[in-house]
Amino acid sequence: MDKLRQPPEFQFVSSDGDLSERWKRWKQTVNLYMDVCMKDASEKERCSASLYIIGQDGRDIHNTFDFETSEAKPESVDQYVTELRLLAKNCRFGELQEELIRDQLICGIKEDRLQAQMLQDDLTLDKAISIHKADEESRKQLKDLTKDDSFKLIECKNKTATEVCRVLKSIFLRHGILERVKSDNGPPFDSGKYLHFANEWGFEVRHSSPKYPQSNGEVERAVQTIKRLLKKEKEKALLAY
Repeated sequence: MDKLRQPPEFQFVSSDGDLSERWKRWKQTVNLYMDVCMKDASEKERCSASLYIIGQDGRDIHNTFDFETSEAKPESVDQYVTELRLLAKNCRFGELQEELIRDQLICGIKEDRLQAQMLQDDLTLDKAISIHKADEESRKQLKDLTKDDSFKLIECKNKTATEVCRVLKSIFLRHGILERVKSDNGPPFDSGKYLHFANEWGFEVRHSSPKYPQSNGEVERAVQTIKRLLKKEKEKALLAY
């Protein structure tokens, strides 16, 4: 049994019967050979042996199966197309190469919206790449716009000028010095220490005018609104906990 003859190469072009029937017979022969001569071999070894036995024509066809890859994030379209071109080198696509790369580019996209946008009758590979790049750029811009650049809430431990200056200094060091700071006429914002701090750091001090009580009321309402929102969020957090 150890000298069992190796099965012949599969003949893709032959006058001997139907191709599908020839394939079934050849596959059965190879499986029997594997069961007898390679029963202790690993799956990888059996696959390699089958690829060797099938012959060069079969290996050429097998190489075309490698021309499939799904777009992976955060891979760019240029990287993806380059990978497809490298895979296509062994596939002998000839004049069909650009068209097949375009089709694989479309099929490899995971976003239905972008994939639907590319389903055009006159779509070329260059146009598909351009559409993909435009989508990449728009997603990048959207990501930049949605970044949280707002100031975080910093709690004052007390209402003294020293504490107000400490909090403002923390904000300035993190985000840059403001052009002006508007506040009410409370003692911390009208003290010599605060005015000296403003002069030292170069920002304009603006107080809501005591002669225009509406503005003081608007500021106070805004403060109360923020306090209510913070209280609600705290209650939600306690309930969730």
